[in-house]
Amino acid sequence: MNLPGYDAWKTQSPDDMTAEEEEIQILKSRVKEMESALNECAEYFDNRADISNEHNEDGSPRPNLEMKMLQMIEEVL
Repeated sequence: MNLPGYDAWKTQSPDDMTAEEEEIQILKSRVKEMESALNECAEYFDNRADISNEHNEDGSPRPNLEMKMLQMIEEVL
């Protein structure tokens, strides 16, 4: 992300700053919505996460698809 130097900010009009601040607020709102959606997904998969009937080469049980999805979501959050 390239941020302008101090001189660029000094010469920027107040209307531009307002537009940028508005854009930042929109992006923050979207991030909150995505976090909320991911939390709902995590709750859904948490209720269904289990081990499958398949086993790894070492004999340990493999996680089912829901458990894998839950692990990926938790990594993101």
